Amino acid sequence: MGTKTQKQQIKERLKELTGTLPITGCGYEELNFQTPIMGVEDFLLYLDPYGYSCECLITLDGRIIPAEPGHQMVLLSLINFS
Repeated sequence: MGTKTQKQQIKERLKELTGTLPITGCGYEELNFQTPIMGVEDFLLYLDPYGYSCECLITLDGRIIPAEPGHQMVLLSLINFS
């Protein structure tokens, strides 16, 4: 059959990402900062029930990554990973 689309390649690469995402964007490479990768149930437990809303990124395969320390760092780290 044909070659894989870019979306299929990214989904396959994301399967390798488990547990935590090393933050490698915006100068965080040397700090060894990591943010958790969660399913929906775990993410709901992670949220503060008293009003704190956690900003996050949702991967193509449906997992949730809190935007910690920030959206730009997490997004750049995902790009670096893939």
